[in-house]
Amino acid sequence: MCITTLFTHTVCKHTWAVITEPCGPGMTFTSCNTFSPGGSHLHPAAKLFKTKSRPCPKCRPWTFDPHMMRVVESYGGGIKWGIGPEKDDLGCEVKFGNACVVL
Repeated sequence: MCITTLFTHTVCKHTWAVITEPCGPGMTFTSCNTFSPGGSHLHPAAKLFKTKSRPCPKCRPWTFDPHMMRVVESYGGGIKWGIGPEKDDLGCEVKFGNACVVL
């Protein structure tokens, strides 16, 4: 499982995830099986850092590397009964605190 770190920009308040320790050589958001193709579900224990010096990938898209960095869409955890992990997959989902979903 790749280890990710979350960053929140202190000015724009956007949050993004970065792979800080890949689980193997060349593993990225697009190649690691830990992350689903339609949206990545991060482990709730990911560290969160506030930053002003790192450029926000949502405000400055030219700094965005989709292989190593993803913008956080929503926070929340939960359980899903159904087929597949994505929102669009058939099933019933119950959400509660402390996890995040990234694009």
